[in-house]
Amino acid sequence: MAVTVLHDEDADGDLSNDPNNPTVLQQALDAGVYAISGRALNSSDILGDPDYWVLSLEPDTYLSAIRVTEYDNSSYVDVGYGGFLGISEGLLVTATSESVGNLLGGALVGVEIGTDIGADVLDNLQDPFNFGPFVIKGIGGELREGSYTFWFQEGNPTPDTPAFAGGPGPNSADDFVDYTFEFQVSQVPEPSTPLLMTVVMIAGLLGRRRNP
Repeated sequence: MAVTVLHDEDADGDLSNDPNNPTVLQQALDAGVYAISGRALNSSDILGDPDYWVLSLEPDTYLSAIRVTEYDNSSYVDVGYGGFLGISEGLLVTATSESVGNLLGGALVGVEIGTDIGADVLDNLQDPFNFGPFVIKGIGGELREGSYTFWFQEGNPTPDTPAFAGGPGPNSADDFVDYTFEFQVSQVPEPSTPLLMTVVMIAGLLGRRRNP
């Protein structure tokens, strides 16, 4: 299936680093595969550069996969356990150090087996995830028509990172991750003919009972 590039920071500029004003990417997406590529600077430093963007889905579609197709964190001495990918419903992220806010799901991606290059990490977002002292409940079922904000950041302690944030550490403030995620949007299947006939028959029987 052909891949449509929604945003490539090399060509299209930096994605927003403001959770209250994420980059809105295109109009609602129909069935297809859509790529987003960027560079996230070490978020453990004051110059850290998290990325926030909004994807919207057309009616009768759902998000069927999120694949990691690029994840280069070779600038880090200590690569850690992966970058954080979070998702919220709506046009912003309200999570803070005191609350998960409106996050539906979260996961560490890019490093561990099963979340590395080539992996579909949608199932990881469906499961509960520890977010500091809190737990993000996980998105559970399918994401269908609507707008969703995605949040990606990677950070490992530098010599200047304070102890409460996990420091000091061996990494540099200039460390970064180059990443690409491919979002697969699929059409919601129409009911099969036998199922549709069953629904019609039940509706007819209910109608007869109401109208003797």
